[in-house]
Amino acid sequence: MDISLRTARTAALPGSQRQTTSPQALSLAVEQAPKGLRLRAWESAQLRVRSGTVWLTQDGKPDDLFLVVGQQLLLLGPACYRLGALDRSGAELTLQKA
Repeated sequence: MDISLRTARTAALPGSQRQTTSPQALSLAVEQAPKGLRLRAWESAQLRVRSGTVWLTQDGKPDDLFLVVGQQLLLLGPACYRLGALDRSGAELTLQKA
């Protein structure tokens, strides 16, 4: 299953249309397949771990990352990321388009 980050149009100034997002909460379970997050060339997302340990890898890259409670990471596009939980109790995180 892929993660889709939602955006909403808001008027920052009269006549302007600016994309804004609020943080999207995400739960990961150990027994789930990793979730995919695809970012286009102009997109980025801020990931923050709220509980548990998150495993993160980027397609085409040899290194994996492991993030724990309180850690955050800026994900840059273009890329496809895979996210999973390592703790038995799962993991909670927030994603917000940057």
